[in-house]
Amino acid sequence: MIIEGPEDAPHPIQLVDPNPDWPRMFEQEKALLMEHLGQFIERIEHIGSTAVGTIRAKPIIDLVILVKEGVRFSDQMRAKCLKKCGYNSPAGGYKGNPWTHKLHIRDERNGFWEEAIHFRDALRADIQLAKDYECVKMQSAVQHGKNPDWRKYNEPQWPFFANVLANFRNKTGQLFQA
Repeated sequence: MIIEGPEDAPHPIQLVDPNPDWPRMFEQEKALLMEHLGQFIERIEHIGSTAVGTIRAKPIIDLVILVKEGVRFSDQMRAKCLKKCGYNSPAGGYKGNPWTHKLHIRDERNGFWEEAIHFRDALRADIQLAKDYECVKMQSAVQHGKNPDWRKYNEPQWPFFANVLANFRNKTGQLFQA
């Protein structure tokens, strides 16, 4: 899923109005990551609601890195490089206090990589679809935001996410790799 987090989030889940600085913030983080991990990276994408740009979102920039095919990028090397960028997990995780960035690292194109990008692109292409998603997120934030249990916050979003991807598959005939 695009939005995920630990059950014990250190702060309440809050959605904020779209911020015109989100693309710049992504580009700055991308440049920092390329500086420290560039030899391992095939692509970095901005995903999640902040990448849509027209809907309320948690003020956390979601990024996903695709590691170059055939490159060995050990957990030890990841941890060393990511620590220089402010992350404290070899898997990426969160940065900042409160969190400002969420990093996902994928060693291969897989369901998460493909689905996150297709979902983002679908929301960017259809303003009504984006607004519908925003409503689902807002309802969930009202219900679960004060007690920051991210899994409960995400649960109501799963059916919407799955429906958008099913429609994409029906229109394109494209299947995602497992």
